Amino acid sequence: MTHVKGIPVVALAPAAGTVVGPAVANCPSGEQVVGGGAEITETLNERGAVMSSYPASLTMWTATAVVTKHAALSKLELTAYALCTP
Repeated sequence: MTHVKGIPVVALAPAAGTVVGPAVANCPSGEQVVGGGAEITETLNERGAVMSSYPASLTMWTATAVVTKHAALSKLELTAYALCTP
């Protein structure tokens, strides 16, 4: 099984209610997604919640998040993960 970390999507000082993403993680060639998830990294007092996390295709995991608390000079980072198998 292969664990794939997608490229993080970064939102700088987003307002509460802002949707962040989608963030995606793609399986290597010849492999299919069998699971996945998402991670939110927050700075200062910015807060967010995963809104969706699902297989978008046989080879890609997709995730979105929503900002629940805004903080000036902060950022919210969303990363999708995929578990893939041949």
